[in-house]
Amino acid sequence: MSDLYNNGRSTSAGKLDVNYDAPTKNERDLWFQEFRELDYGIDIKDNLILVQDEITQGLTFDIISKVRLLRKINPSVTSITFLLNSPGGDVVETLGLIDYIRTLKVEGITTNIVCRGSAMSAAALLLAAGTGLRAVSKHSKIMVHQLSSFAA
Repeated sequence: MSDLYNNGRSTSAGKLDVNYDAPTKNERDLWFQEFRELDYGIDIKDNLILVQDEITQGLTFDIISKVRLLRKINPSVTSITFLLNSPGGDVVETLGLIDYIRTLKVEGITTNIVCRGSAMSAAALLLAAGTGLRAVSKHSKIMVHQLSSFAA
C-alpha cells in the first residue's frame, strides 16, 4: 500500500512497470488524434466508420465524406467496415447510401457492415446492402417492416 502513496513517480510490481510521468508531446498528440477520430466517428487504423444515428440527409453526406477521407489517407484501402446502430430513417437517403456502396464495389472496395445495437427499418436495408461481411452481434435487434402506402 505504501507504494501507492510514495513520493516517487514510478513503481514496479513484478513484471509490470508503471510510470506516472506526464506523457511526452508526441504521445499526447497521438492520444488527441485518436480522441478526435472517435469524436468524428472514424477509425483510420482499421478503416472503420460509425453509423449511429437516424439516417438523414446530413448523415448520408457525413458517411460519404468519411469514406472519401479514408480513401485519401489510405489510397490502397480494399475494405471499409461500418459499425451500424440506427433506428432507421429516410428511405431515399438510405437508397442513396446503398447506391454509393455499390459504386465502391465497382471500384474494388468491399464494405463490411456490422450491426452493434439495432438496425431498424431503413437501417436494416443498409445492413443487407453490404458487399463484404454482414454481421450482427448476439444481442442486436433488426426490424424489417412492410412499407405502407395510401391511395385516395
